[in-house]
Amino acid sequence: RIPKDTQILEYALLKDRILMWLVTDKLFTVRSIAVPRAEIESKVQTVLQKVREEEAVDLLLMDLGKSLIEPITEFLDPNRSLTIIPDRALHGLPFGALRQPGKQHYLIQDFAIVVSPSLTHFLSSSGGQPRRDAIVGFGSQNGGSSEFQELAALSDIYPKATKFTFAPLSTSSTPINTPSALRLTAMETTPATNRIAPTAR
Repeated sequence: RIPKDTQILEYALLKDRILMWLVTDKLFTVRSIAVPRAEIESKVQTVLQKVREEEAVDLLLMDLGKSLIEPITEFLDPNRSLTIIPDRALHGLPFGALRQPGKQHYLIQDFAIVVSPSLTHFLSSSGGQPRRDAIVGFGSQNGGSSEFQELAALSDIYPKATKFTFAPLSTSSTPINTPSALRLTAMETTPATNRIAPTAR
């Protein structure tokens, strides 16, 4: 049974189109978008490669947001958490970092986001509106000031968080300078309660 405070967005990447289902306790809708699977997979791989190489990815994230989020935007409820069930290459995509066309901020700033490998897995777990009591930030032991500034900035993005912990991830002295939303997606170990929250079947 789908929790009342949850909306589930599931994808299927077909050869010549994307199918997406949005399901709540009161709504069931389907969208079919004529975008080839190979095109989406290529864009996802490009995003991940550029992130590894610390290159700009905002335009690609907005482009992917147009294909994956915009067709269903009118039905999304900001008062519900958003559970995403990816398909194929989408399992590697940081959905919280997607940009919606016409908006300057990230998807994670509009919704509490949960990513689940399957609907069965999600419904068999606790589900529902995720909690955020603390956030754990990971960085290098010898991280520079930019790393600490980014961790400190979490308090602005997650105003209801009560605890922040800096834990060493490696002994490298080179800061990880990936975009903030991508790092937040990787660093968040406890999901969110407020509207600002950020793999094949």
